[in-house]
Amino acid sequence: VQDLDPDRSSMKTLLVFFLATLTFSLHSSDVEAQGLSYQALKTCRHDYSDFLSNENNEMATVSELPPGIYLARSVVQSLERKNVRYISYQSFLSDSRSDAELCYSGTPSSAIKTKSLIPTLIDQSRQRKLGHTYWSFSSDLEKKMGASSSMRSLIPNGNYRKALEDQGYKILSMQKTHDEYQLRLQRDIASWKETIIVTYDQF
Repeated sequence: VQDLDPDRSSMKTLLVFFLATLTFSLHSSDVEAQGLSYQALKTCRHDYSDFLSNENNEMATVSELPPGIYLARSVVQSLERKNVRYISYQSFLSDSRSDAELCYSGTPSSAIKTKSLIPTLIDQSRQRKLGHTYWSFSSDLEKKMGASSSMRSLIPNGNYRKALEDQGYKILSMQKTHDEYQLRLQRDIASWKETIIVTYDQF
């Protein structure tokens, strides 16, 4: 899979999401959740192996995201052990759920539940007036049934890297183009390996 994201020219949708996120960050003190909706898992339409690999010659590793505002446009979560891999993909640039994917490859044989706070807006600007915005991602997978959900969550601004490291993630920052970056997050959950890749546009 070379590029899992929709057309980057969808600036109207992107700006709507940006404004919605900004409004939420400034005015909401609660969380907005989508309930878990279980479904029969299908085999994955894409082979995510190359996308999940850190050995990607098209991207350069950077020690830190340079100054700017980073807005997430997609998240891919992989949960892998032995002969099975579960994939959850979500795009923030599409109004349709048809672009989302919850699937597996291999032979599902055991259950896994996860929850994580992932930054979907990272404020690396010099003024840092916006602050960071996090979404809480949950997955509940058991053999060939699964569910995933996300909710917006307010936590202290602080350091986004520390917030991720406190959850046990190792962080790899990568640059694909002059204004496209990724955070690649990995941690072990019991016998599972979790990988989360968040793709951002820089403004």
